[in-house]
Amino acid sequence: MSSMNQLNAGEDPGQPRQRAGNLKQNSPPALNRTRPQWPQWEPPTAAQFLELAHLTVPFIRFLAPEVVRVMVEDTEKHRKEWTERLGKLEIGASQYLWERSPTLFPGVRRKTGNKETKAAKSVPVGSALPSKDAIALDDNHYPKEAWAYVFLGTKFRNRGPAGYAQAHIFDHKVYGNRLEAELAPRSEGQAPIRSCHGLFTSIANTVFMPNGLMRPTDFPGPLRNLLQRKAETLYGQCCVLLPGGRRARPSIDDQWSIDAFQWSESVGTIENVPIFLEFRRQTIEDLLAKREALHRAAEQAEVRNLATVG
Repeated sequence: MSSMNQLNAGEDPGQPRQRAGNLKQNSPPALNRTRPQWPQWEPPTAAQFLELAHLTVPFIRFLAPEVVRVMVEDTEKHRKEWTERLGKLEIGASQYLWERSPTLFPGVRRKTGNKETKAAKSVPVGSALPSKDAIALDDNHYPKEAWAYVFLGTKFRNRGPAGYAQAHIFDHKVYGNRLEAELAPRSEGQAPIRSCHGLFTSIANTVFMPNGLMRPTDFPGPLRNLLQRKAETLYGQCCVLLPGGRRARPSIDDQWSIDAFQWSESVGTIENVPIFLEFRRQTIEDLLAKREALHRAAEQAEVRNLATVG
């Protein structure tokens, strides 16, 4: 008798052998288990949130309007040239440059999504990473350059003021953008703003605030709106914060009026601004030149391909 037909010890030769797959049918039924849930914690009430805002606001640092004014005036001198060069690269300049725009590095935007994040890791910080709507992708490096020059007279070295972090006031990213929802209703003829890449490096769109306090820029609400209205008050005479003349929603509660809060004095002087402006000019020139070279190479390759096909 072959080994395949041999019976295991204790088996009844009169009964068919049980297949391994049938063992599950005789297993005890699985217990019904509910998935563990996080506990439900009470969020702050509106009154408590207001108290937290009063604790936070005095520590938020805005740049001095005079600093913003000088930088915007320099941008105006280059706006026509930069707009034309971005246009030739088929990059929408209106996302970055409008009249009296506070954008410092037109053509530079925040990287988004896993694909761009992985690609950005393969190049040095601040390097040109081609994109269909940008000359460089960045991870919160370029927005800090102006602040570093104002206070240190040099490039940003990956470390800001101790205990403080930079935060954006108006949304600049494409994914989950809240910008249109946070603006005042459009008047006739005004287009909706789905996103605005120029707000990423806008000198009027960043503040520094303590790491240990709540981050008002991380969620919607009255504190975000308060900072947006404060920026408009500080810089409204220096620049146009948003394209198309759009503005933040007006306050509907006197408890959240700008005057109801204690604000720190704006910070910084124009002493080191000329050094920054030269650095900014050279940086944009380098980024544009690299992208223009890639654009020419792509055009030449297309011509060769057409000639080959013909």
